[in-house]
Amino acid sequence: APTSNNLGYNKRVLKNVSLKVDYETGAGTLSSITSYDDVSMLTTFDGYDYSDNQNCFELTAPLSTPYACATPQITFGGLGGGTPFFTAAFNTTFQVYGQQNFSQELRFTSPSELPFRYIVGAYFLKRERDLVTATQEDKGFGIIPKLDFDPATANQTRAYFEENNSDKAYAAFVQAN
Repeated sequence: APTSNNLGYNKRVLKNVSLKVDYETGAGTLSSITSYDDVSMLTTFDGYDYSDNQNCFELTAPLSTPYACATPQITFGGLGGGTPFFTAAFNTTFQVYGQQNFSQELRFTSPSELPFRYIVGAYFLKRERDLVTATQEDKGFGIIPKLDFDPATANQTRAYFEENNSDKAYAAFVQAN
């Protein structure tokens, strides 16, 4: 039966700061709203339990072909005799996530007592996002949330995915009534 030998956890750090400044003029109010957010997160969990697996999977074969074998494993390089992908019966997984946002809004608002009222403004957002997801062999040392490709170490990284994104958004707006 599948088992779990590592208790997963989720550590999150959220940092937020914002500032709004209003400057009153005879024609209306000029407002500036500035914001910065920083999110850091580490999530770990037990991976797939291979100890009850009755099949092997050859990842270089067409469609990752499963086949019956005496020692269940995932291999590269040939059905029934490739290089083992996971040599342990269990694996662990972790994710490291980070995101930073900076936004700036400038707007001009007419006085509310006027019969014709309006808001005119512009908005800017810059976002940086990083994500690493990794699967490691579980050799009984717990979850070690660090990329490590050395086969001699406790929890060698066997697969990982990394992405880095950076984007910007701009908007202008007008409302009148």
